[in-house]
Amino acid sequence: MVRWTTVAVVAVMIGEAGLWRSATAAEIQVFAPPSLRLSFAEVVATYRDRQSDSVVREAYGSDAALENRIAAGQIPDIVLVADPRTLDHLAETGVIRTSNQINLLGDEVVLVAAADSTLTLTMEPGLSLETALEGGRLAICDPENEPLGHYGRAALMALGAWSDVEQRLVITRSERATLAAVAHGQAPLGVVSSTDAAAEPAVRVVGTFPTDGQPAVVYSSALTNHSTEPAAAFFAYLRSPAALAIFSRHGFQPLP
Repeated sequence: MVRWTTVAVVAVMIGEAGLWRSATAAEIQVFAPPSLRLSFAEVVATYRDRQSDSVVREAYGSDAALENRIAAGQIPDIVLVADPRTLDHLAETGVIRTSNQINLLGDEVVLVAAADSTLTLTMEPGLSLETALEGGRLAICDPENEPLGHYGRAALMALGAWSDVEQRLVITRSERATLAAVAHGQAPLGVVSSTDAAAEPAVRVVGTFPTDGQPAVVYSSALTNHSTEPAAAFFAYLRSPAALAIFSRHGFQPLP
């Protein structure tokens, strides 16, 4: 179940006597990928300090979970997704405002092993993972249904390594599950984003997939057709220097 997290200030102190007056707060609902949870919560907190008459309600889940919520009639004001193709689909169904669709952040796809591993790989065309796997399997998010699985498969195919591992996979439902599979020894290697890898001390990066100067993972955002003026103001804040500095500190690459 996806739960909403509310970050708000709904009262302001007035007068020298320290009296309090209730305020009517504008509610902004945002749906974002779990990989953005820590950085996005910090962005929301800084916005709260600047704009205390708005309530930002966050929900986190996969792109598929977002589409399921929308199909059930639960449409947020702002969506952030880990795969721009999700926004393309939402645009086709008339859910989002295509004029306000942006590519917000980038990330890298990396190969991880357990923290005590001494393995180092040269990530170049012709990469073979057979020896590195030592008879084990490669952990990866579902390539058909999860953005990181799609990105990971594309990265492996670009280096000619997909055929080596296609029949030797541990398919997971999330990046956290992929990290857990490697950390707990269920798979010697896993494919995840660099930001999620950095957040898990039980693994280490043994190789970064080349991208020819372009981010391998793209987080996109858009206003929906249900959004309000307060939502549009928060949407603009996501591109502000203050917000982008927070995302950068968490390892994401702000996109122009």
